[in-house]
Amino acid sequence: MKIINDIQAWMGAAALCLSSCPLLAQQVVPTGEPVLSWQDSTQLKVAFSVAAGDGEITSDDRLILTPRLTTKAGDTLALPPVELAGRRNRRYFDRRAALHGEERAVVAAAADTLYYNKVVEAEPWMRASELSLTVDCEFEDCCDVRPLAALDLGATCWFTPKPKAVVPVLSVAEQIAVREPVLKPVNEYKPYTRDIPLRKMKDALYVHFPVGKWDLREDFRDNEATLARIVDMMRRVKDDKTSSIVKVVIVGLASIEGSVAFNEHLAGRRAEVLKDYLDARVDMPDSVYEVVGAGEAWADLRDVIAESDLDERQELLQIIDHTPDANLREQRIRRLNGGRPYQYLKQSVFADQRNSGYIRAYYEAVPDEAAEAINRAVALVRGGRDAEAVALLEPLDDERKWNTLGVAYFKTGRRKEAIVCFERAVKAGDSEAAGNLKGVQAVE
Repeated sequence: MKIINDIQAWMGAAALCLSSCPLLAQQVVPTGEPVLSWQDSTQLKVAFSVAAGDGEITSDDRLILTPRLTTKAGDTLALPPVELAGRRNRRYFDRRAALHGEERAVVAAAADTLYYNKVVEAEPWMRASELSLTVDCEFEDCCDVRPLAALDLGATCWFTPKPKAVVPVLSVAEQIAVREPVLKPVNEYKPYTRDIPLRKMKDALYVHFPVGKWDLREDFRDNEATLARIVDMMRRVKDDKTSSIVKVVIVGLASIEGSVAFNEHLAGRRAEVLKDYLDARVDMPDSVYEVVGAGEAWADLRDVIAESDLDERQELLQIIDHTPDANLREQRIRRLNGGRPYQYLKQSVFADQRNSGYIRAYYEAVPDEAAEAINRAVALVRGGRDAEAVALLEPLDDERKWNTLGVAYFKTGRRKEAIVCFERAVKAGDSEAAGNLKGVQAVE
C-alpha cells in the first residue's frame, strides 16, 4: 500500500510540474534592430533587444540567452549570458548568487523587453570578411533545461580603411622620357660596340650628312627638327633641380663607299661636329659626352641584307662574314652579279648610313623620397605593422601622407586622429580618403 501511495505522490508531483510548464516551445523574438558595428579597429559594439514570444514564462521559469559571435571559418566567441526570468526564479537565483558569491547574469522580468548592450574587445579572427551574431536560447523550468532555436541577428563586415600607394612625382627627365625614348635612365647605359646594328635602335635620334661631308646642315633632310628636339630636351633637364643628364652618347658612322681610312676619319669628324653643335647650345661639361667614331656601318648593312629578299642575299652575307679586310669586302660586293646588288644598296641603304649615328642621352633623377616613405608605410599597414607605419609617417612633411596615416591611426585605435587625417586628405583631393572617412564615420 505504501508503494502505491508513493507512486501516486510521484505522479501528482510530476503532474504539477508539467502543469507549470508551457506545452509549446518557448520562442524569443527581436523587438528592434540589432546593432553589430565596429567602433574602431579594437572594439565591436553588440546591442539588441528581445522579448519572450508565444507561450508564458511562469514564475518558476527562465530563458537563458547567450549571444555568440562567429565567422564562416568556425571561430566563435560566447558573450556573457542574460536572462528573462519569472519572479520566483529570479528570487531563488539571486539568493543563491549572494550566498555563494557568484556573479549574477543580467536579468529582466519575464514580461519585459531585455536590452543587451556590450562593447567587445576585438580579437584578430574577428576581422574576417563577415562576422555573424546569433543568440543561443535555452528554456529552463522545474523539470529540465531544453534548447530553443537560435536567433540569427545578422552579420557585419569588418571595416578596414584602405591605404593606397602614391605615385611618385616624376622629375623633368622622367616626364620627358615617357614620350622621348631617346632619353634613358643611366642604369640602362651600355657601351657601344661596332657589332650593334644601330638601325634597330628605334629610340635613338639620327642626324644626317651629305655623302663624303662632315659639315652639319640643319636644312638637310629632317636635321632641323631632330636637332631642335635634342637641344630642347637637354636644356629642360639641365634647368631641372630633380634630374640631370649624365651622359650623351654620339656615335658617328659612314657608309661603306670609299676607303676604310677615309670613312674612319669621316665618321669621327661627324660625331665631333655634332658634339660641338650641342655644346654650343647647352652648357654642359665635356665629361658628359661620349663621342665614338664607329667607322663604316657594316653591322647595319649586314642586318639590312639579312632581312631583305635580295636574290644575292646569301652571297652578300657570305662575303661580309668571311672577308676580314673591309676594303676587299667592299670590292667583292661591288663586283657581285655585275654590280646589281651594290647599286641597289647604294640607292636604298647607304644614304641612311651617312649620319652621325645614334644619339642617346642618359639621366639621373632625384627620387621622390616622400613617396617612397609613404609607400613603405602602405606596405607596413598591409602587413599589420601599423605602429611602425605611424612612426614612419608622423614626422614626414608631405600632404600625401594623410590617408595612410589615418588608416594606421584607425587600426591602432586612434579613431579621432584618424578622422582628422582623412579630412585633411579629402581636402587635398584624395578620393581614397573620402571613402575611408565615410566608412570610419559609419562605425559609430
